[in-house]
Amino acid sequence: MLALVSAVAYFHVYLATNKFTIYTDHKALTWLQTIKHTNSRLIRWALKLQEYKFDVIHRLGSRNQHCDALSRRDYEKQSESTQVLTEITFIYPGETLEQVTKSEEKVPIFSVQDISSLQKQCPYFGPIISFLQDGTLQMIRKRAQAIPYETSQYELLNDTLYHFFQPRTKTRTSKHQLIKQIAIPQPLRNDILLSFHDQKAGGSHLGVQRTYEAIKQRYFWPKMYQNVYDYVTSCQICQTVKRQYC
Repeated sequence: MLALVSAVAYFHVYLATNKFTIYTDHKALTWLQTIKHTNSRLIRWALKLQEYKFDVIHRLGSRNQHCDALSRRDYEKQSESTQVLTEITFIYPGETLEQVTKSEEKVPIFSVQDISSLQKQCPYFGPIISFLQDGTLQMIRKRAQAIPYETSQYELLNDTLYHFFQPRTKTRTSKHQLIKQIAIPQPLRNDILLSFHDQKAGGSHLGVQRTYEAIKQRYFWPKMYQNVYDYVTSCQICQTVKRQYC
C-alpha cells in the first residue's frame, strides 16, 4: 500500500484531475476502498488515496512480470553516507520510512466509508455537506446565515468533505497553493491527536505548535488549535519530561 501511495504522490500533477486504473498482483489492494484498517498509518494512507479517482484491477504475478524489472534495476554502489530511506513528506513531513513503519499503536477501526458517514452525522460538517449537495440548510438561526459563505472553503470529493486552507505568506497565494485538508468529525479527532503527538510516526511528543502545524497540513476541524493545546499540555509524558529538565 505504501508503494501505491508513493506512486500517486510522485505523479500527483498528472493524476489529480484524471481517473486512472491500477494493475497490481497484490490482491489485498482490490479491497482498498472497503476494507477496515486497523492502525493509524493505514487510515492516513487510505485517506490520502481518497483524493484520487481510480479503479484497482488484480493481475496474477505470473502475468505481471514486466514490473519486476523496475524493482531489480542495478544501481551504482552508494556511499554509506547516502540516506537510502527517503522522507515521506507528503504524509509525515520530516519523517523517514523507518520511523513510519515502527509505529505500532492501534486506533479504533474506521473505513473510508465510515469517515464519510461520520462527516454527514457531524453537527458542524453535516449542514455544510447538505448545502454543497443540494443547497438545503438543515438549521436556522445564526449559523444558517453563515453556511453559504463557509462553503466557499469546502469541496466534496469522492463523497468526502475537504477544507481549503490558505497559508500565510509574504506573497499573494494563488488558488493552486491552497492546502487541502480532510474535514475530521468529532469521533476521529482524538485519534488524529494521538497519532501526531504520541506515536513515533507523528514525531513522538512534539510541542503544541509543531504538533498543530503537522496536523494542519492534512486535517481540519473547528477550534483545532485549542484541542491540540489542551491535548499536548495534558500529556503526562510531556509534563514528566518537562519537570525533569526544569
